[in-house]
Amino acid sequence: MKYVTILISLVFLFGFLAISQETSTEGATSGIMAKGVPERTITSPNASVPNKISYQGILTSSGGAPVADGAYDIKFELFNVASGGTALWSETQTAVPVSNGTFSVLLGSVTPLIGIFYQPLWVEITVVSGPGIGSPIVFSPRTELASAAYALGPFLKSGDNYYLNSGQLGIGGEPQENFLLDTRGNFSFIRSKATSGWAGFVADKTYPTDNNYFILRTAGVDKWVLGTMGNDNFQIRYWPLFQPYVYVDTLGKVGIGTTTPDKLLTVSGNAKVRDTLFVGTTTSSGQLNMYRSGVSLPVAKANSSVYGGQLQLFDELGNLVVDLRPNGYGEGGGVDFYRSPSERGVEIWGNAYGQGQGYIGVRGDNRSMIFDPRLVGNNSVQLPDSSISAAEMFNEPGVANSYVQGPITIANTGVTNILSTTINVPAAGYIVAQAHSYGYLSGDTLGNLIVSIETSPSLNSSLRGSAFGFANEVFGMSVLTWGQLSPHKVFYVNSAGTYTYYLTGARGYNRGAAGIYAAELLLTYFPTSYGTVQASIPASMVSEFDSPELINSGLSENSPSQNENNEELYKVDLRELEIKALKARAEAERAERELLEAQQKIQQPSGSEPH
Repeated sequence: MKYVTILISLVFLFGFLAISQETSTEGATSGIMAKGVPERTITSPNASVPNKISYQGILTSSGGAPVADGAYDIKFELFNVASGGTALWSETQTAVPVSNGTFSVLLGSVTPLIGIFYQPLWVEITVVSGPGIGSPIVFSPRTELASAAYALGPFLKSGDNYYLNSGQLGIGGEPQENFLLDTRGNFSFIRSKATSGWAGFVADKTYPTDNNYFILRTAGVDKWVLGTMGNDNFQIRYWPLFQPYVYVDTLGKVGIGTTTPDKLLTVSGNAKVRDTLFVGTTTSSGQLNMYRSGVSLPVAKANSSVYGGQLQLFDELGNLVVDLRPNGYGEGGGVDFYRSPSERGVEIWGNAYGQGQGYIGVRGDNRSMIFDPRLVGNNSVQLPDSSISAAEMFNEPGVANSYVQGPITIANTGVTNILSTTINVPAAGYIVAQAHSYGYLSGDTLGNLIVSIETSPSLNSSLRGSAFGFANEVFGMSVLTWGQLSPHKVFYVNSAGTYTYYLTGARGYNRGAAGIYAAELLLTYFPTSYGTVQASIPASMVSEFDSPELINSGLSENSPSQNENNEELYKVDLRELEIKALKARAEAERAERELLEAQQKIQQPSGSEPH
């Protein structure tokens, strides 16, 4: 087919995105020519600049006649070299209407234009398809883009640099006040980014006494000012109060709330550290000093000693009153409480003399108390004469124990008493009962054996007892089997007295013979508890507790898990009894004290009240 030539008319306007471009008629070759028709001027600041290029052209045959009317697919490409290279941008517009050979398009309608208009660019055109086009036709040479006339102003060019000779520049709106550069918009930022090397902002004043600062405004009102004012010291001021909140002098001293910092950091006011405060480094020791108003010496110091950290407290005269420090023997530390400038009143060490033992010394003028586990026996506690009365030592923990070798035969029905232990306690408290024994079963059909600790020789409970054996299992021959039985229980007694507890045995499944060897029942008395003390009780004792919990609802035919009256069992916390006893004792002591005070008041003459 005949070759087709194209006559192109270009209109380029890039607003502030890029310098507007046009193709000069003097540079037109190979049947391509264009002329610029600007759509807007730079004097219309409120108009939105489209990211498109208006592009017109004429398609002609090799003989110069316009091509047939119709729709053509045309490809447009931008290169930064006159020939060869890789396209920086391209798009293909389909069904471009051509009438009498002419067409008009907006470049960027298919593929958005990108920021490449800072360098020489050439346009390459390819007619892909259309009436009479058998295969794509690339037109060459490429046409170089040139600047439109008004796109060159108002900037002046010096080498590769552009500048304004005078006036102000507004971005997003007309500049106001006396700002040389005024940016406006919903998101208005100025960015300085270095792809390599440095980036920043430079504000240069002529003399040190001049002002040089950056202003932050809200709705046109000055709020914060950052910079130097009247000198070269940096400061951050809240402008409505003209108050300098941060001040940095030329020696690097920082003041917060003050303009006269005398240390590298001086804070006038309250300060809070929400995470971690580091004082000192691995190569330089740090120290914290705390002062009280009107006192010239610090009242507290947190510093480092030869052996580690040290905390010291002082009175208003500078006398040491508390000294907390490592002991100097490796692990452990201690604290001294002073009763005079030179004498310690209390001395406490966690690892005294590095021997792995603690130490406490309480010292007075004539009497002292020493607690030193390094010493043996009574020497480890040294107290003044008559410092502890017999009554204070009476309710110490104690034990009682009973043992029987056996064998003790356990009856197939009812409850068998194996042995009992009696303990005499000095006051209300807890009795921990622990038992241990060996049980045996023999015969050709075996049941099981249950032992428990009870307050009566006729009781036996499988829920808090210990059991072993079988469910009447048939072996077909006579067998003998052994097992360990170790039940334990905790009881609470609400007064001093003598209490007896029993180790009892019973059969669950009662086939075969059963017995006990080497039975032992140990009772230990404790005057108080330090945690939960749970136990099971029968229904007849539930009224003594506030929060009983049912743990068994009935009696199994072959499992004597309740007492002889078939009472259901409840789980309770025995501390309830202790608390009730303590309350009753406190009420009794209060009543006795009030009575004594009333009697003393009656006996005292008027005006002789103690002071």
